Amino acid sequence: MLFGFLFKSENITYMQAFAYIGLIVIAISVIIFITRFSEPKKAMELNLA
Repeated sequence: MLFGFLFKSENITYMQAFAYIGLIVIAISVIIFITRFSEPKKAMELNLA
């Protein structure tokens, strides 16, 4: 939704707006790629005899 303001701006062209969107997408994907997600902790197993 915020990307719409790039296209409504009279100071930048459509090519610049698409370039900004592309750079934002690349930056977000790099952040997600380098983020390490911790493994979920295993529930305590009960040994029933």
